[in-house]
Amino acid sequence: MSYDFYFACSIQYIAFGLIYFFKRRRPFHRKQALILIFIGFNLILFSTQDYISDKTLRILGDFLYSFFMISGSIIIYTICKESFDPKDKERVVDKGRASFAKEISNIGLISFFASAVIVIFWNHSENHTLPNLFVSVSEVSILILIFYCIYVQFFIKSFYVKKGLRLIYFLITLMLVEKMKQLTPGNFQQPAMKIGGIVYIVSPIFLFNTFIRFPFKKEESKKQTVLQIPSKSIPLDTGGNYYLNNMDTEKIKRNLHHLLHNERIFLDEDLRLPSVAEELGLTTHQLSAFLNRHLQTNFNTLVNIFRVKEAMKLLEEESSRSIISIGMAVGFNSLSTFQRAFMNLVRMTPTCYRENVLSGNKIELPSYLIEPLLEGSTAV
Repeated sequence: MSYDFYFACSIQYIAFGLIYFFKRRRPFHRKQALILIFIGFNLILFSTQDYISDKTLRILGDFLYSFFMISGSIIIYTICKESFDPKDKERVVDKGRASFAKEISNIGLISFFASAVIVIFWNHSENHTLPNLFVSVSEVSILILIFYCIYVQFFIKSFYVKKGLRLIYFLITLMLVEKMKQLTPGNFQQPAMKIGGIVYIVSPIFLFNTFIRFPFKKEESKKQTVLQIPSKSIPLDTGGNYYLNNMDTEKIKRNLHHLLHNERIFLDEDLRLPSVAEELGLTTHQLSAFLNRHLQTNFNTLVNIFRVKEAMKLLEEESSRSIISIGMAVGFNSLSTFQRAFMNLVRMTPTCYRENVLSGNKIELPSYLIEPLLEGSTAV
């Protein structure tokens, strides 16, 4: 592909990354956005190096190239560590903006000094060129990443681990594109370059497929019913019982219990019914029927109950933390959604709840909301 095409892709990556960074508030998502931004800047440096003749500017380009590469590598490591380390995952809810900013600042300092050392000892000959970031990766490294992803996808049963793999899939895709272009015979170079260009453009859209979501009227109407408190006597949807024929409902309860209590998937603001159903090996209709029949609730209400419970805990334990910070930490994507869910379930605003519990009043969610989630040794 021509340098002009790499430059165009770099602008796309930076734009996508910036939108995703400012739209998302959780560190996990913002780190993914930073990686896309850093890849974009590296592609800019790679595609514009032939137009820079001034030695000082070329040295600056070398420094920035190293800086973005090292920073991106460290951030990828932290994302994988947070995805695969249960201890880090348990601390996700407590990580605020200050700790995230401090972490990124530390990564920046490390990358700055490491890049300075590299540039000082770099052979700055007039003919030296910056390598394409994805060409310079060895075939062995790509194979290791591929086998690792296959192993995790099929043998590791963890919602967050699989979610963290999306970024690795994206990086592997770009690496394979460059390697395939190198191996393509001369007669097929032009088609291969066009296919590679399409992959460069389309792949980040699949990676960040949730960063732009326009609510349709049907979806908006669902939001109005989702946050309603279920009454004590909810008529069961017997018409959907056939979805549960020959299903091991106790096993479904155990697996759902694990996802909610151990994996704490409700903290993910992108959590959707299809992704949870896939983790449980069910269709969306089967999971909806199970929740209605055995827990007397729907998916969104179930998730909101767990989020509000976690928020109640944080409101009491972290009295100085802002309401919006707590709402975002437990998985809500806006302050208004958090307050509406909290008000519907607790019958008071988060601020009012905090004032009451700090005054010594004990306030809990209604028992008829909690009992279906806890009854029995394996129940959710």
